[in-house]
Amino acid sequence: MTPQTVGVEHISALVEHIGALAPARLATTTAHAARSLLRSPLRSGLSCLGIIVGIGSVVAMLCIGDGARARVEAAILKLNGNVVLLYSVSNNAGRSPANTTTDGLNIQDYPALRSELPAGVRITPALRTFGLQAQANGRAISVSLSGVDSSAAHLLTQQILTGSWFGVREVKNAASVCVLSATTARRLFGDEHPIGKTIYLLSVPLSVVGVLSDQDVSATGTQAQEDLSVFLPYSSLLKRLGQPGQTTFLVEAPSPQALEEVRGRVLNILEAHRGRRGARFLASSVTQTVEAYTESTRTLTILLASIGGISIVVGGIGVMNTMFLTVKERTREIGVRLALGTRPEQVFWLFAFEAVLLSASGGMIGVTLGTATAEVITRANEWPMKVSLATIAVGCLCSVVAGVLFGASPARRAAHLAPITALRAE
Repeated sequence: MTPQTVGVEHISALVEHIGALAPARLATTTAHAARSLLRSPLRSGLSCLGIIVGIGSVVAMLCIGDGARARVEAAILKLNGNVVLLYSVSNNAGRSPANTTTDGLNIQDYPALRSELPAGVRITPALRTFGLQAQANGRAISVSLSGVDSSAAHLLTQQILTGSWFGVREVKNAASVCVLSATTARRLFGDEHPIGKTIYLLSVPLSVVGVLSDQDVSATGTQAQEDLSVFLPYSSLLKRLGQPGQTTFLVEAPSPQALEEVRGRVLNILEAHRGRRGARFLASSVTQTVEAYTESTRTLTILLASIGGISIVVGGIGVMNTMFLTVKERTREIGVRLALGTRPEQVFWLFAFEAVLLSASGGMIGVTLGTATAEVITRANEWPMKVSLATIAVGCLCSVVAGVLFGASPARRAAHLAPITALRAE
């Protein structure tokens, strides 16, 4: 099979024959094409199987991809896009922020950063420790502990539900106070009002002064795990618990336009403070993280949709082979039609409509199965799914185009048969 079978000349022939099909004959031609396909339903179904798989794959991937992008957009609305996350990784290899080294970020960097950053820029250290046991009312749960400054109340996206955030005085005095996430408060105290109650971390009592809303969307736009967070002054974490943990800094630019300038300024201050030795410092914004996630999702969607496109081509070749076989089987019928005065253009359209109808039927089935598959996958994994009219239109259009491209050559062969030769065919 050569590329000539679906070449430009066949598309040109298709355009030339368009005027031969009057609107009044459209329904009749479609009915004839449908009856011809129903003569061999099994063969017709197998012929469009490739189209069904291809269109279904494309539609499923587009639906899942659109849903993921919608989730990311929702995440952007919930996250503070002006915040820069500052962390350090080893010089030996690219590692996650958790793999900090002894020469990486530490609380001693905080005074230099706070004093040299311009006015209007908020900063807080975030000393995080995971897997500590919090106890209250005879209950114990594993929590993530964050030692932060009083300014963290403005940098976090969660809202205070009850009580208040700790202030400058509590940080200065290393007070035994803490703020809980809503889930942590509920798991420890049930329906009791938590403000003023005491929790114990490593046998150290901490008084609850506030409760935050849960953080339900992570920086990548995905569903976060159960939020079991405890916040306390970083000075209290160091002095009373002796748990420095992983050190990062949250820096808030005054506006999105100043974000890049603040990122560069923070890195310059650190490099000057450290003498450009030790750990490698990285600063990334929430927006950058979301953009990277969106780009990776888009790339994966395009890749998988391309694989579906290959299936469409394979399915189109199957439709073309079926139509060539149909033309061969119905050569005598074509000869009779031509001998009785049927114009070649009408024969062309009869077989072209069969190919388009066969491909379009596979496309509609593929759209249905693709949407259902995407629904099953997203529900099983608790992902979002978004079905747009554009996605359905793309699936249907691809199937129709495949029918036109791969059905033009067999239809053209049928239209150019000589009546005498066709009548003599066995």
